[in-house]
Amino acid sequence: MKFNISHLGVIDSCEIESNKLVILTGENNTGKTYIASAIYGFIKYLKHNLQINFHKDDFETLNNGSELIIDTKNYFSDIATGIQTCANSFSAKNFSNIFRGNPERYKNAKITIKPEPNFPLHVPLSATAVISKKNGKAFTFSQSMKNGNISIHPMTPEGEKIPLNLIISSFSTIIADSIFPNMYYLCAQRSGIEEFQVEIDGYRSQLVDILQRNESKNQGMELLNAKTEKYPLIVSDYLSLARSNRIREKERTASIMDNDLQDTYQNIVGGSFSHEGQIITFKPLEQENNNLTLPETSSSVHALMGIYEISRYIRRDDLVFFDEPEANLHPVNQRRMARFIAQIVHKGIKVMVSTHSDIIIRELNTLILFSNYKGNSKLLQLAHEEGYHESEFLYPEDINCYVSEKKKGNTYNFGKKAVSAEEGIEISSFDTTIEEINRIQDTISEVWYAK
Repeated sequence: MKFNISHLGVIDSCEIESNKLVILTGENNTGKTYIASAIYGFIKYLKHNLQINFHKDDFETLNNGSELIIDTKNYFSDIATGIQTCANSFSAKNFSNIFRGNPERYKNAKITIKPEPNFPLHVPLSATAVISKKNGKAFTFSQSMKNGNISIHPMTPEGEKIPLNLIISSFSTIIADSIFPNMYYLCAQRSGIEEFQVEIDGYRSQLVDILQRNESKNQGMELLNAKTEKYPLIVSDYLSLARSNRIREKERTASIMDNDLQDTYQNIVGGSFSHEGQIITFKPLEQENNNLTLPETSSSVHALMGIYEISRYIRRDDLVFFDEPEANLHPVNQRRMARFIAQIVHKGIKVMVSTHSDIIIRELNTLILFSNYKGNSKLLQLAHEEGYHESEFLYPEDINCYVSEKKKGNTYNFGKKAVSAEEGIEISSFDTTIEEINRIQDTISEVWYAK
């Protein structure tokens, strides 16, 4: 899918195309997080509001109580129309809900989507259920996918016909969940959220108590409005994720964290997490009897805990937004983080990274250069000697990289950079800065030794 964004903050215009790995980079305050946040919020909006026309013949089949097998190709036109109609309704108010700013600030902002022509669907092979209710009666649609077809099994109260609006709503939900991925946003504020999440929840509990004890509803609402802060969508969603992991510590899906991923992650974070009731503790490597609470751990542990949070639920075809993966990390761990990102891409997880790290980009480049090993046994041998494995190699066709480019005034575009197996990704802003530092230091040495 391609997303076109224009007149959003300092962003003049840009086109971002989805891929297995999307990289956003550039100087500070050029709009990287705005782009990722806008795409994240826009996809959430589409998932929740998509409405697709349901064919009359299929409606009659369901109302006869029969299993309906839908060839999704017959609905491609309806899906495209539904997506465009929904996208066109995205307004300044929706941007305001994402960024928690004044809607007037986003009156000219726009985001549009160009779906892939064949709409690759990702309905789980195991059956799930979509339940709608009307007048207290439940209508259940159990659905699964096989050979590109969606099978829907209606289960209705005896003698009841399924209302058309419920079918449209449920079918639209099935399609939206099939087209658009589950998403997780590891925002740049994650370190502070992990550290203060308990305090934030405690503060809100106090507000609820104030409201419950307050005789005047109006006065209670005044207190609530005066003492609560509206967070940007990516922050509030991450806060919800952190909260849910403490409350639902026993719930998890099949983890993507196999042994190799687990080892890479534990080497980065320097230990492992575990639950003790609703308390998450951290055990440093080689310190078997030393369980630390989160307040006792380092800032890097706080920043990396989000990976542990999402690993409990994430699955193939999901999308992870990762702001500043280099945050609080030593260069050694920044290299490990780049390799970790490559490993989860190999697991079928799509990743959008926003980074300032020359080290992460360079390590990703190494993984791209090694991917050119076919027909070159010496290159593969070198990779193995240096501790790399084919499960980390990145292929140019799986990567899109966008770099901020200043326009007239204080606005920016994001240009797509070429990615090749011979040269990797070339980002001149990093190279220019490093060359300038080297030049200054060389000149200092010349001046010093010329004394």
